[in-house]
Amino acid sequence: MLLRWHTLVTRPSGPFASILGSYLSALSSAQQTIEHNNVELLVENICNLLKITSGQQTSDASPRELQREAVIRYIRRHACKADLSLATVAGDLNMSRRRVQKLLQELQSNFTELLLSERLEIAARQLTASYNGQISTIAYFCGFNDVTHFNHAFKHRFGVTPSQMRSNGRQPG
Repeated sequence: MLLRWHTLVTRPSGPFASILGSYLSALSSAQQTIEHNNVELLVENICNLLKITSGQQTSDASPRELQREAVIRYIRRHACKADLSLATVAGDLNMSRRRVQKLLQELQSNFTELLLSERLEIAARQLTASYNGQISTIAYFCGFNDVTHFNHAFKHRFGVTPSQMRSNGRQPG
């Protein structure tokens, strides 16, 4: 994939101009191959940064809110990756780990809680869907490395074990 730098009609400004510049510089250096599953997220981030820095922001959301939404969206999209970490999220979104932590703190949450919650919701949907695989397979698919931890966290979150939810066909909530 070859990307070239083009001159912008408007000069990006504001707090996100440096982030946009970093994204575009990294892309133009072409020292890394961009994985297909990351292209959509990258394009979305660049488009949002272009809107913000050119003054064409279409929503009433503040730049901070947009950053928070980007973090949450990233975690939701990648929650099933067992090796997902705060450092990975921060690095891929071109933010510091502390910035990601502060954004999530504003929601009275943190990275670990949000990731666990998302993984458990995905697992609950899998259990109540028509999928009949083993519970351990679902746990591993959802990013858990330890089935015992998964079972404990699941029961704590939903009040029933994964097998009970599956047999009752109870929807998560």
